[in-house]
Amino acid sequence: MFRIKLTSLALALLFVSGGLSLTAAYAASVYWSPAYRKKVSTRVYKEGYERVFNAVADACEVNGYSVILSNKQTGVILTDYQPAGSALAGKGRVKLDFKVSVLKDGSTMVRLNMHCQVNASRGMNSIDFVLNEDNYRRVLDVVTKTVNRAKDTEAR
Repeated sequence: MFRIKLTSLALALLFVSGGLSLTAAYAASVYWSPAYRKKVSTRVYKEGYERVFNAVADACEVNGYSVILSNKQTGVILTDYQPAGSALAGKGRVKLDFKVSVLKDGSTMVRLNMHCQVNASRGMNSIDFVLNEDNYRRVLDVVTKTVNRAKDTEAR
């Protein structure tokens, strides 16, 4: 599933933003295998590309993320950073990157990458936002609800 690589002594971080949380375990960093990361960050829908692409963009806005790039030809949707933080972890920010594509069977795949930056003593440090699969699930669940809502609205 994943492997744990011990690093130098680290502080436990708790990052909360719009229901998203990042937890870096004390003295450990978690790295996912490519196969596991794909499983966690990908959803496949039996809906058309147009409907899914629009639902992803709508889900970003619903979650408070401003879309800064939306290209239907390439399937890329990028958001701007959204402030995040807590009293325990300090200030930081999170952004979402999506890739929407059509599979051979006609279904539509959505791939999500989350990026987090936190304030450090020398400015913003980037952290690959893969430490908590619940963060991916929460965002992709909103995408799924938005896809289903669009489907229901169209059926009426």
